[in-house]
Amino acid sequence: IGKSRKISINDIQISVPKSSYGSAIVLADVDDANVKNVVVDGGGYGVLSIAYEGVSTNFKLTDSFFTDIANSGVGVRIVRNREVTIRNNRITGNNEVYGDSDCYSGIDIVGGESQGIRLLDNVITGCGWGIFVNDEGPVTDLQIRNNFVFKNSDGIFVLGLKNSQLIGNRVHFNGFSGIGVNGGSTGNMILHNVVTGNGFTDMSHDATSTPNTWIGNTCETSDEGEDVDCP
Repeated sequence: IGKSRKISINDIQISVPKSSYGSAIVLADVDDANVKNVVVDGGGYGVLSIAYEGVSTNFKLTDSFFTDIANSGVGVRIVRNREVTIRNNRITGNNEVYGDSDCYSGIDIVGGESQGIRLLDNVITGCGWGIFVNDEGPVTDLQIRNNFVFKNSDGIFVLGLKNSQLIGNRVHFNGFSGIGVNGGSTGNMILHNVVTGNGFTDMSHDATSTPNTWIGNTCETSDEGEDVDCP
């Protein structure tokens, strides 16, 4: 079948019925896709970029707004993509009570062959996971920088993350964990994040997720793992 290339979706508004599992934008086997300044209300996926054949590359999603994600849906899901930039988007689920959101996650990355993904300057609230990295094979060279993740069930939760960076994020008032590094996540740098007011633990890792570098973070509670820096 082959791949499509250089698809642009800009300056549109899409509304999906709350009772529908339909997705607003699906990019299947597309390289060099550019989605900018879109507004999506409701639906199962705001944007799904997935490669069925090999790996998709160079997807950019910027300056967009996803609201009232429902039906166990996801604001943005990336599957088998490389060199992705997701910047300056706002994702809002319908979670008014911790643990009671139909929105599964704001942004999630499914591993296997996902590399070189940049999550920058996004605002995520009202979902189950704010940012979730799935453990279907390791994700490498991921940057999670300067995002504001608040009032989700969990803030940033990663599984099987390798050689990546979590830097300068603000993670507040999530129902359970703030930043959780788990599932054999190693070789990562967790630097200068401000993580406070989360319901269970601000910063944590499991026994399989060491060594990582934790420097200059601000938080109130941690799992007291020997390599977690939480002043």
